[in-house]
Formats: sequence, C-alpha cells, structure tokens
Amino acid sequence: MFIAVNFPKEIKAGLADICQSLTASGARGNFTEKENFHLTLAFLGELNEEEAKKAKAAVDKTEFSPFPLTIQGSGEFKHAGVLWAGVKANPALAALQSGLSQTLRKSGFDLERRAFSPHITLCRGIKFPAGFLPPPVSLPQFSVDGIELMKSERVGGKLTYT
Repeated sequence: MFIAVNFPKEIKAGLADICQSLTASGARGNFTEKENFHLTLAFLGELNEEEAKKAKAAVDKTEFSPFPLTIQGSGEFKHAGVLWAGVKANPALAALQSGLSQTLRKSGFDLERRAFSPHITLCRGIKFPAGFLPPPVSLPQFSVDGIELMKSERVGGKLTYT
C-alpha cells in the first residue's frame, strides 16, 4: 500500500501520450498503464487490516490547502532502469509530504529515511535505442486537492492500483 496524489484524466492522458511516443521511437520496457499514473507521497508496503485503518486515519488527519502542481522534466534511475517524469519544485508539495510522513511515523509506521524525490514512473526496465534522447516532459499545471491510500495488486497478471 502507498499514499499518493492521483491525477486528473487529462494529465494521465498526457503521460500516456509520452509513453506512446517513447515506444514509437523504439524505447522498450514495462510502461506504466494510463490508469496507474500517480505521485507517491509515502510507501507503506504490506499492511494488515488494522494497519490499513491507521494509514487511512493518517490520510484523513493530513490537512492542506489545494495547490498547483506541474509535471516537467524527466530522468532515469539507472540502477533500477526506471524512467520517470519530474515535478517542478513545489514548497506546498514538500510540506504535504513532510506533514504526512510525520503523522504516519506518530501512528507507528516505519518509513524510508531518504529525501523525498517526487517523480512519476513512466517505465520500468527501460531500454533505449543507441543515441536515443527521451523527449522533454511538460504538462499543464493542475490542482492537488486530495490524497488517497492506494492498494497495489496483480489482477489477471496486470498491476492494478485501487
């Protein structure tokens, strides 16, 4: 399970278009399905029912005002073969993630200690043709007005987030 910002349909469509253009240019890998695009704020791992209730309560306690977010730039976690779209620096996003993490820790969750690096996974196991440069990523600004507790599972062999 994880806590995430989910995106409007238009943003998901824009990210899917980027993945489609990468595929058309010869890039190969396990591209993220359009419906699965999100921005992870906290990864929680496997949770039992009681822990999931605590996580949901932490989400409900986390207060913030809606704020604009812009997806731009891209990069690769080379050690993991992950291609990602970036997020424009945003103090409101950093404050949201920090506050959420504090609430989760107070509720007994042991979270990663590394710095928050906001990104959207476009592809795992990415392989580029020789000399290939990924296209620039720039999508319209949108408003973040909620966060959600998400479950990750395989349904019929397909990774599904609910």
